[in-house]
Amino acid sequence: MSEGKVIHWHKQPGEPVREGEAILTIETDKTEVEVESPVAGVMGPHAAHEGDTVAVGGMLVTLLAEGESPASAGASPRVSAPASPRTAGAPAPAGAPAARRTLASPRARRLAAEHGIDLGRIVGHGAADAVTEDDVRAAIGALTAAPSARAAGATASSPAAGALVPARREKLTRIQQIGARNLVASWQSVPHFVQMVRVDMSRALAARKAFNAAGGHLSVTDLILYAAAKALADNLRINAAFADGEMLIYDRVNL
Repeated sequence: MSEGKVIHWHKQPGEPVREGEAILTIETDKTEVEVESPVAGVMGPHAAHEGDTVAVGGMLVTLLAEGESPASAGASPRVSAPASPRTAGAPAPAGAPAARRTLASPRARRLAAEHGIDLGRIVGHGAADAVTEDDVRAAIGALTAAPSARAAGATASSPAAGALVPARREKLTRIQQIGARNLVASWQSVPHFVQMVRVDMSRALAARKAFNAAGGHLSVTDLILYAAAKALADNLRINAAFADGEMLIYDRVNL
């Protein structure tokens, strides 16, 4: 785990907190983790908001002593993003730089380095405006699309006729994003396993025979294509794609 997403704050600034009491829930790559307070005290201002992605060791909140103000909390305990469910509140890894020109998660830095992208030119959407992995992927997508747009001509301002455009987009949770990426990787790199099943097509074949006897021309493939198209129209969440951490759901069937 290199970063986590703040799902819910159980305690708000100014509220008292007991040692060991759950103060927030963080979503990791595989599960949701409750972060407990390491000491008793009073909640200070949240350094990360619900929905923010925070790198391991990143600031989450400052815990104040009774009667202490945030301005005088220089030595007060701080709660950091956990490295794993077993080490909630663990500090940043030893040797990590104390300050960086551009705040970014480790995954974002690695991905940016792989594609030669300057992190300083990316607008971050994580905690304290840190650049996240999704921010870098969006930048990669924009750079990839730019040459195609120039080749198509500057006057093309709308999708080509008949282009398949998603009807809506749904933001996936972190766990769903990891599952989608792993599924894509498996499909691309792992040998496929094909399972055969028997289907009773007697009614469909009888309908085809009657249709063709009346002068029509209907093949078995036509029936299968019709069934597939109807199934996609009836189950829109299957007629979808994964891109940039979102599910793209289509209302048209392009078969």
